[in-house]
Amino acid sequence: MCRYFLKRILRQKTFYIAVLAGSILAVGHIIKDVLPYTDPGLGHSPYTKWIESYSPSVFSGIFFMLMPLLASMAMAHLYRQDANQQYLNFIVVKGRKKEYFTWLYLLNFIIGGLTFILPILLNIYLCFMLLPDRKINFLLDITNNITLYGNDTLFPELYYQHPFCHMMIYVFLGFLTAGVFASLALALSFYIRKVFFIWLVPFVICYVYETILCALIPNGGRRFCPTSFVIQVDAGVQPAGVIAFLILGFVLPVILYIWSVRKHEVY
Repeated sequence: MCRYFLKRILRQKTFYIAVLAGSILAVGHIIKDVLPYTDPGLGHSPYTKWIESYSPSVFSGIFFMLMPLLASMAMAHLYRQDANQQYLNFIVVKGRKKEYFTWLYLLNFIIGGLTFILPILLNIYLCFMLLPDRKINFLLDITNNITLYGNDTLFPELYYQHPFCHMMIYVFLGFLTAGVFASLALALSFYIRKVFFIWLVPFVICYVYETILCALIPNGGRRFCPTSFVIQVDAGVQPAGVIAFLILGFVLPVILYIWSVRKHEVY
């Protein structure tokens, strides 16, 4: 069943469209916000100019805004396609229903996360091709440093001591967060018949959630907002907020998915 889903993903145009759209934004960021600063005398490095760091631009803003949509486009709609085409009846007859729904959930999470981070990895690769690989100096790089005791980023000491590890932590955090949105889209696909709305609903939920949260917690709502804490340098980030979102993001879609599978089982 795993091989079956992987073959289907490779034939999904929406998977390639999502990766391509993200890659265009990642390369656009390179052209606009990295290429003008490649002179070593300017003191920049991949750790200060990659798409999640000190490079706020229209490209990075759009990229992170579209995270729920890009993650959902990969394969969150496959259940709805199979249900609409009566393919699930064949799965039930073959006695592979449990295997089908288990692999669908796991691969949807993984592929949704990969769809989001592949453009980020491309952006990082191009940054290392264009900029010198140098650590951030707390005393000399005044415009690029962050406080060791504030909440501008997670693990600020690691940002200075091992910047590449710090970078990869945020890439992994982006993978997990995108996987959460892909899982939410899949769980909601049991109740949404139109494929486009399966992709769109997590995007809408994300921004309704963030709007309500920031209204209820004016000075601290951003620490629970995924489009904020997945960015490496963003004021208001705290580990508790990240952990709380990820726990709820893992648990709630799983509960909804299991309940929906049992409710919509085909006999």
